[in-house]
Amino acid sequence: MFKTLSLIVIPRLYVWFTYLVMCTCRVKWYGNDVIASMRQNKQPWIWSCWHDNVGVAVWSVRGENIHMLASDSKDGEYIARGIRAFGHSTVRGSSSRGTTKATRGLLRALQRKHNVSITPDGPRGPRYKAQPGALWVSVMADSPIVPYHFEASRQWEVDSWDRHKIPKPFSTVHICVGEPWWVSRAELKANSKIVLAEFEQRMMINAKRALRLAGRPED
Repeated sequence: MFKTLSLIVIPRLYVWFTYLVMCTCRVKWYGNDVIASMRQNKQPWIWSCWHDNVGVAVWSVRGENIHMLASDSKDGEYIARGIRAFGHSTVRGSSSRGTTKATRGLLRALQRKHNVSITPDGPRGPRYKAQPGALWVSVMADSPIVPYHFEASRQWEVDSWDRHKIPKPFSTVHICVGEPWWVSRAELKANSKIVLAEFEQRMMINAKRALRLAGRPED
């Protein structure tokens, strides 16, 4: 009974809290030209954001029906319900289990011209250490990976493995969109470790840009 009630109440509280805080914030996007170009060409893409960005990410693209990867764990159900409350769809699975099912779901969404979203260091970390799943989805779907990262001028960091970021009311939120990256199948097969390292580097370059814009020290 308590579990059922918490599955209803907690995601709703999260959604209401996010809307309440974000409606007081000033939001600045960087890289909108990248998004506009791909939309014009009807090119679906793979949003890639670190786990500490998920809360704001689902709000910032609300109503776009992005197919977002959520953990197949029991705790993942809370996240999945929050994702759906913002007008998105969920694909269940993770880098540690349910991988095949998750990959199939993401590929189906991309084939139907839906954008998808992956947290490469989720669901349990280590923080800012990418798993290779997004790379293989990119290759199989022939869709680019687009880094996403936000930093706020004032923000809280949750005491969790990912140090989840929550903007404080009336802060300025800087959202950076990185350059689209088409992963080379040949390079991925030849040396996946090098390609994975490049993936992490691209993600961190975008994250550090957001940190500089928000006037925050680099982690």
